[in-house]
Amino acid sequence: MANENTKYTHRIEKCCQLLKSLCYVTLERYTGDTLSCAYWRIMEGKGLLTYDDKKMIDIWSKQITKVRRYCSSPVALPISNHKEMSSKRNELLDRMETYRDWLSYGSKPLYLTDLTHHDYSAITLEMAVTHLFPEISKADVDTQKEFWQSHHFKEILEYDDKIFNRLSPIFENSDSIADAIFTIMDNTDLRTLPYDKVWQIRADMERRSSINARINSIMNWMFMVLDRCTSEHKKIIENNERIIDDFVEWKMKAKERINAKEKVNDDFFRIILNTLDKIQVPDISD
Repeated sequence: MANENTKYTHRIEKCCQLLKSLCYVTLERYTGDTLSCAYWRIMEGKGLLTYDDKKMIDIWSKQITKVRRYCSSPVALPISNHKEMSSKRNELLDRMETYRDWLSYGSKPLYLTDLTHHDYSAITLEMAVTHLFPEISKADVDTQKEFWQSHHFKEILEYDDKIFNRLSPIFENSDSIADAIFTIMDNTDLRTLPYDKVWQIRADMERRSSINARINSIMNWMFMVLDRCTSEHKKIIENNERIIDDFVEWKMKAKERINAKEKVNDDFFRIILNTLDKIQVPDISD
């Protein structure tokens, strides 16, 4: 929760509304993050969290709490057994915390520029869009969002290849990107997108400077965010849920029998160790 006494302002940078609309659509579809939240996570070296990853982090965090709170003996154990049990539980908890940190890191967004085969895609993709869909940059935001929701990515990428093949001699023989763009504008009908709007990224006063903010480079052409938690990880987490819940139920019933002065022959120490052995932590070595 934000500190009530913290003062906020904005980092700003000129932007293209059409590419800003793509960013809105991507975040709405995959993460639910605001523009500012997504920007700062990436600026801090993190990835983004999909809806599903956020759900799995919540489930995993609850499992950590249950292991810490409930995975112990319903009766006092001999000191040596207690030490062994505590050591095994703490080692498991350390690995579970490591996995939570890994999952909370998020996934690097996928950018349409990553799917091209050259280094000038930030320019040529814009030219592909303006050539294929000349009116879309002038449309209102809702229309632009509908446009991106219909994808068009394959068509844009295919035309980007054609543009690059046509323009590669200009890029190779120009002293700078700016010079190449001027040459292209003067000698072809290709045009880049208009940058007549502004990014406003919420920032505290210490980080308010827009110098080297790199907002466009971080936010433009973001079109997908993949789940970090794989299907195999989800199976492990779901199986853990059953194992932990079964143990909690056994422990509650054992306590009830003990309180009722019933004879209990369960080997508490072995049951706890077996349960801790069954709880798995997904492999993140890759």
